[in-house]
Amino acid sequence: LIPDIRPLDNLLSGGPRRKGLDAAEDHVLLMDYVLAFDHAASVLCPGGGLDALIERGNTEEAIALIQDSGLAEALHSYARRIRNKGELGVLATVNVKAWADLRDRMGLGPQELAVLEALPEDYEPTVVVLPDRVILVGGPEKRVKVKVLARPLGATDFAERVLASLGRSSYALVFPEEVEGAGSVEYGIEVVEGRRKRFEWPRGFPAATATATTYVPRLASVPAPPASGRVTPVAVEYGVSPDWYSVILEWTPEPGEAYAVYRNGAHLATVADGWFEDLRPVSGSAADYGVVARSLWSGLTAYAAAPVSLPGLPLPEPPASLHLATRANRVVLGWFSDSPQAGQYNVVKYNEDLEPVGEIIAAADYGHYLQATDRVEGGTACTYSVAGAAPDGRVGAPSSLVGVIASSEPARPRVQLSFEDTSFLMELSQIADNALAVGGKGWSELARQPQWDPERALTLSLWVKLDDVEGAPVLICKGPWEEVTYFLQLVGGRIRFHMADLGTLDGGSPQPGVWQHIAAVYGFGEMRIYLNGVQTGRKNVAGVPPLDTTPLLAPRYGLSEETYYVHGLLDDIRIYDVALTGEEVRILREKTRR
Repeated sequence: LIPDIRPLDNLLSGGPRRKGLDAAEDHVLLMDYVLAFDHAASVLCPGGGLDALIERGNTEEAIALIQDSGLAEALHSYARRIRNKGELGVLATVNVKAWADLRDRMGLGPQELAVLEALPEDYEPTVVVLPDRVILVGGPEKRVKVKVLARPLGATDFAERVLASLGRSSYALVFPEEVEGAGSVEYGIEVVEGRRKRFEWPRGFPAATATATTYVPRLASVPAPPASGRVTPVAVEYGVSPDWYSVILEWTPEPGEAYAVYRNGAHLATVADGWFEDLRPVSGSAADYGVVARSLWSGLTAYAAAPVSLPGLPLPEPPASLHLATRANRVVLGWFSDSPQAGQYNVVKYNEDLEPVGEIIAAADYGHYLQATDRVEGGTACTYSVAGAAPDGRVGAPSSLVGVIASSEPARPRVQLSFEDTSFLMELSQIADNALAVGGKGWSELARQPQWDPERALTLSLWVKLDDVEGAPVLICKGPWEEVTYFLQLVGGRIRFHMADLGTLDGGSPQPGVWQHIAAVYGFGEMRIYLNGVQTGRKNVAGVPPLDTTPLLAPRYGLSEETYYVHGLLDDIRIYDVALTGEEVRILREKTRR
């Protein structure tokens, strides 16, 4: 191994330092790689301890020695550092020669070699991004989708594209069509396994992004059409994942082919890679899956059958806890959709004798907080339970019963400004059309309002009629610049909702010249945005925003820059310390419609 590794040592020690890496950090990485390779070489070099074990026939000890040498970790540690095709080529050469040397010396088969190449379970996977391809290092090689999400610089919405496989752990980096012609873009990579995002690049994406000035790379290699154009049926393997209530089909894809997947004659999907996950199988049944391979050049097809006998799949667990609130002759039930086996949730309502008298169906949304609203006359005692239902309709055990006496009292805003009183405007803004009129530098520092408790929920609601949506006009702001508790503004024509220490959510594009209703909601670990009663953004968050006692500002930041000023009208600004549901936001819009 020493002759194979030494050129790599020389390359590492003499290679140019990469942009974006601090000199000290690069030097530390360099030393880690060189020491790791040299250690593996000293342990495994010909004529050493490994050959002595091989000669004595101690195969198990020899395999253990190779694993303890850290060769696999060393090769992958160098892979993390790759930034160009030259370095990729060096790694490929060393990788092939090193493992071929061990294979020949020990007479290893493919499966035994794969065990040696495997990384420890706690090895942290990563993504290497080159100008024309994305490489998974240490991550899963099967049943994953690699996606690029990109947007023009200054935009708020990411366009998405699933990358085509170029072979083992390698994917062609081609940006979404939506950003073509946009100039410079910012982007990130997400690796998804089934329903779960395994990891992302750069770390922390989308809060952190990479940028590119040329972003229409070509495929690293485009295979030529086969001479015959014939298509061979694929060999389909399958596995059942009870924890995720799914059936996973796998096969070896061929260049230039697409694959249509069927279950019992019904078309499920058409894919370009070698796997498909059916998320709605029928528990305890026999399913006839089929995969039709189709040549994109000749149009010829070949069918492969894959009969699957499904075991009894587990039923969804009930929600761990239910949250109840009542207001305005409504009962609001909330819970976390935390069972991956659930396709929906059944909310059962009981009378005083605990007899079922009604049912509400709520679609499951794994990892998110769900809410269901029941209209009830004030003073009525109600009891509820919630049970998850599997995709095939089977219902799991219900939750514990929870009860409440419905209230007719509506949710009271902590702050409500209708702008009929002009005394607080400090001559910086004026009233027009019974609304707050601001043009450029007009703004209002509102009178001291009741303090919002960050431990509680929050809903911001207001009507806007904007002359334009240019710049980054701020609609509501609580707290000084860079220490703000929350704000609601427009950025690039999109609504932005920010909560300190939690995150930022973008969603919805209001149109200038017409009255429109905007609402932003925070509560139960989630942020939401609504435009004209329609949810346009949502994200999960964690933490608690800081407490701030500074005045509430409308419409401005704590900075006097033109780009942050609003041009137009604002009306009926409301702030609640409850997380209004989507239905309540729509009712509020109709109630206060301009």
